[in-house]
Amino acid sequence: MAVQDLRSYQVRFYQVLFGLGFVALALVVVKMMMRGNVNRFGMAAAIVAGIAVILALDKYYWVLFPLLTTFGLKIPGLPFSGDELGCIALIGCYFVRLATKRSGRIRFTRELLVVYPIFFWIVGIWFANPTGLAIFGSETIGARFYIKILLGFFVMHVLSTFPFHEKECKIFFSAYFVGCLFSTLMRAVWGGVSESLETGEVGSRYYLLGFSTVYALLFSRYSLSHILSSFGLFLTMSGTALATIATGKRKAFASLLLVPLLRAILTRRDRMLTAVCVFVAFFFLCFFVAGHGSLWEVPRPVVRSLAVVFPSLRDSSKGIEGTRDTFRDEMQKLAKESIRQHPWFGLKGFALNRNSMVWLRSASSGSNMFAGHAAARNWHSLWLGLAADFGIPAVFLYGVFAIYAFFWSIRLVRSIPRENVFQFAVTFYYTAAYLQGLIFAYGSGHSATSLYISWSQYGILLAIANGLKKERESTYHLSST
Repeated sequence: MAVQDLRSYQVRFYQVLFGLGFVALALVVVKMMMRGNVNRFGMAAAIVAGIAVILALDKYYWVLFPLLTTFGLKIPGLPFSGDELGCIALIGCYFVRLATKRSGRIRFTRELLVVYPIFFWIVGIWFANPTGLAIFGSETIGARFYIKILLGFFVMHVLSTFPFHEKECKIFFSAYFVGCLFSTLMRAVWGGVSESLETGEVGSRYYLLGFSTVYALLFSRYSLSHILSSFGLFLTMSGTALATIATGKRKAFASLLLVPLLRAILTRRDRMLTAVCVFVAFFFLCFFVAGHGSLWEVPRPVVRSLAVVFPSLRDSSKGIEGTRDTFRDEMQKLAKESIRQHPWFGLKGFALNRNSMVWLRSASSGSNMFAGHAAARNWHSLWLGLAADFGIPAVFLYGVFAIYAFFWSIRLVRSIPRENVFQFAVTFYYTAAYLQGLIFAYGSGHSATSLYISWSQYGILLAIANGLKKERESTYHLSST
């Protein structure tokens, strides 16, 4: 009884402490509004709102992760993006709740330990060459390069402490879907409109990229037969597919075919229907491509997407200028040359000091564009990037993790009861993401960002595995009694 009273006292103490901090920050916000300091006001308002939301969510504070990780938007006054803030909030809340005995401890299982070889290899390389932390640039420049890796590593551990049952997966799926859809629409409207006003052209294709995620989430939740039988779902599928093709991103376009096929294989349902639909879609695309140049002109981003299925479009005589990615090819040549010079430890991470950054800013947009992007570690290839930054052993160590995670996630998908539709949806979505990452790892990816994303996704799968394990244990105890 005394222990329970002590814990309740600790909980009330931290709640009061958070409440006082919330009031203090609110007063700071009001003061900044009166002074007209927009950046600091935005930063303080974001902190106040974040604390308020965390207090309201209580034990479901992890909802911040799927909501904020869908936002790559910047908050005025804060040096972090929305996804990074979500990770920082998740980690901070976990340790606060751990101090109040309201969160479970991390268990170092076999599935979790498979990440450690590649992580400690990177840590060891940084200790051997501790440079790059003097700059905190945008995206993955300087210290942010290592912060991305650390955030993914710690978020994976925090998420692995949760048991995600059907209810938690439903909340997670809904939050991720809503956040992704809202973020995509906001980027498409505001970003597209602003760019149209500046250039006189249609908004950037990159603002539509989030629709490929909506498409994958749709197939994670519903079978193909269910989608075709519902007008609303069919309209959503068609709209997101067309928007994905319009992005010109070949990896996103390939997911339009990959996701339905993988679902049919894993569930062993709608296999014939999926095969017929893929055949019809391929036939339509052949007709569409055959008429290009003679009957109609296909927009440049669409041709760029279709080049995945029709390599002949990369030929400038049949396609259009720019469908062959010479920039990516040149960056990969530089990566291979760097690997030949430094095969074992690579360039030892982001090994640039502050003086080198002055040159990097001018080189990235000048005549030394390729050298500038190489110095910024934008190799546009996960495997070549890992080898160039951390050495060839890093490729092997991460490959072990990636292959293990993919096949382990397949076993996890097939172990989920059929009635647990949202556990299946979330698990299948990340299984498809791992497969897509393995297929396109040579032509895309980043040695820091890709690790950050894949480890975060792995943490979600570990949480679902915990939920299934607890369900099986509770069923066993009920049957034994």
